[in-house]
Amino acid sequence: MEAFLFCAPTEVRFGAGVLGELAEHIRGARRAGVVTGLKSAGASGLKARIEELLRDGGVEEVVFGSARSNPSCTDVDAVAARAREAGCELMIGVGGGSAMDTAKAAAVAATNPTPVAKLIKAVWPNRALPLLLIPTTAGTGSEVNQYAILTDEGKVAAGAAGDKVNLNGPDTFPYTALLDPELTVGLPRELTVDTGVDAFCHAVEGYISRRANPLADALALEAMGRIRHALPKVFDDPADVAARGEMLYAASVAGLVISQAGTTMVHALGYHLTLQHGVSHGRANAALIAHGLDFNYEAARAKIGRVYEIFGGGLDRSGVAALEAWLHGLGVVTTLSHYGVTPDELPTFNDYVMARRNTKASPRVVTPEQMLELLNQIL
Repeated sequence: MEAFLFCAPTEVRFGAGVLGELAEHIRGARRAGVVTGLKSAGASGLKARIEELLRDGGVEEVVFGSARSNPSCTDVDAVAARAREAGCELMIGVGGGSAMDTAKAAAVAATNPTPVAKLIKAVWPNRALPLLLIPTTAGTGSEVNQYAILTDEGKVAAGAAGDKVNLNGPDTFPYTALLDPELTVGLPRELTVDTGVDAFCHAVEGYISRRANPLADALALEAMGRIRHALPKVFDDPADVAARGEMLYAASVAGLVISQAGTTMVHALGYHLTLQHGVSHGRANAALIAHGLDFNYEAARAKIGRVYEIFGGGLDRSGVAALEAWLHGLGVVTTLSHYGVTPDELPTFNDYVMARRNTKASPRVVTPEQMLELLNQIL
């Protein structure tokens, strides 16, 4: 076995009602910044409850910020400026991946007063604010990994108003994550699927990635097995709290997987669908995952065959049909034209995917000609 590094410093607290422990984890902060989604946290009463719990714990000032889907660097700069002006000593993200990623990046920018776009792939001089995350969706796994995925409007990606960038460093890992399944109950079915299949893709892509290691592989298999059974249950019965808990747990496990192994060409393909056609991140990945596995099969037969087996298929290449059936059962369409992709844009699509680092982590070494052929096949 080759040497490897596995670093997962986040304390994870899981259980129904664990949100009530919030005051125990604020580290004596007197001023806290809290990032939520645009509307849901306020409408559900969660925002008010968070503030009450923080004040009960001795926080004197709570500064709220909000995050839209696919948060931009400009959005983060605004939240960071408010936190800096208020003298926040702690940053808390409550919501889906967008809220948590905004909180992560704002925690860095709050102590390093420069546009966050300039901190991408840089070593920032000051440590980020301590970060505590509370997911309300079961998908991104952002609560346990170091990645903050943002849209940089200053970078043009194939004609889109911005490109996906990844802010990460040793202090973008949260120190604590509170995983309360009760917070995911009531999530609409479509959003439940979008986030759930994102977690699934994280587990699968991390498992087949060139950066995979044995410990991450074990976690990936655990996450895949849980998601295979739990996500259809939640799809059929959104009020199934037990299945919601299974999904929240599995999404965090999958988040640990990509914290070590990253993602592959599937995420690169998905980013184009999100940037150019407004497809949600998770669904964009799910639309392409079966095609990505089939494309890479010869380069990773044992691992990809194991994925097929988990989803009820055979170990050989034909096993992809079982995975596709599982996705279709969740309402995921797996052709590009369904999402508005046209033949004319395929060369640009191809250029974008080939330029992404994710693509290079795939098991198969791929040429631009092979990628373009794949895009034509799945149009």
